[in-house]
Amino acid sequence: MSRLIPAAPLGALDADECLSRAEASGVDPRDEAGLASLADDLAALSADRGLVARVAERVLAGGGGAADNGGYGAQALLLAPPGRRFVLRAAFWPGIGDAMLADSGPAAFFYGTAHDHDFAFLTCGHAGPGYWSDEWTLAAPHAGIAGEPAALVPIGRHRLAPGDVRLYRAYHDIHAQAPPAALSVSVNLLVRDDAAPWRGQFRYDTDRGCVAGALAVMPAALLLDLAAALGEGLDLVEAFGRGHRDPRVRIAAWRTLAQIAPDMARPLLAKPDIAADRMLAAHARAIATNLDPVRTDPA
Repeated sequence: MSRLIPAAPLGALDADECLSRAEASGVDPRDEAGLASLADDLAALSADRGLVARVAERVLAGGGGAADNGGYGAQALLLAPPGRRFVLRAAFWPGIGDAMLADSGPAAFFYGTAHDHDFAFLTCGHAGPGYWSDEWTLAAPHAGIAGEPAALVPIGRHRLAPGDVRLYRAYHDIHAQAPPAALSVSVNLLVRDDAAPWRGQFRYDTDRGCVAGALAVMPAALLLDLAAALGEGLDLVEAFGRGHRDPRVRIAAWRTLAQIAPDMARPLLAKPDIAADRMLAAHARAIATNLDPVRTDPA
């Protein structure tokens, strides 16, 4: 489950200072205790109630600044240029009675969608009453196949109240958010993981206790499809499928080949080394089954 981190903000910080201190801290962002040690600075930044309004005004004055969301969608706003190891952003959460929620629907803001994250992060309640979260812990890893059982342990519900700082672990802490009573804002310090674009986030069916599917298309999968379909990239895709260091990239390459060049996919799915990796083995079986379904018609 996410952890509520006791925070004792010391003095005021602006966004650039907060991010610079995180970058210079020397903490290993993959270490839970190290990331938690940055909670005081995030709380100090969030305590500046004019922070997000000033950044929003600057973006609007510049013509709207679509790039200022840092690729995180219209629901987010970068508070400072991304650092090498961290990203600092604000996220907006429409309230139950807001026209924005009525017009776009809850799915546009991921409300009600149980999901994990492919990055660790700290989040602090900045403005408004704060959204609600129902939470689960993933007790064991899964292969990421839709319908696959997931070891979800229910934790309960909490609200991200103003000033609260919570730590979410990548691939372990799962939550489904619900709209706050009124428009709310959170301030987030995200870990930048160079491997994250090669992986992905997942949705969960908490009633059935299983993986529901990917939350979004993994960027690597799109690049592999483009390389194979629009260029002369089949050899590269085949090489990735044969032995890329990241299993999710290898799986994405198999899927690309299964669609475009199934004869190239078959020998890769039968490689002996696959059996030693639970994730690879599960995906190889699923892809191979779709390539060569069991025949039920007379020969």
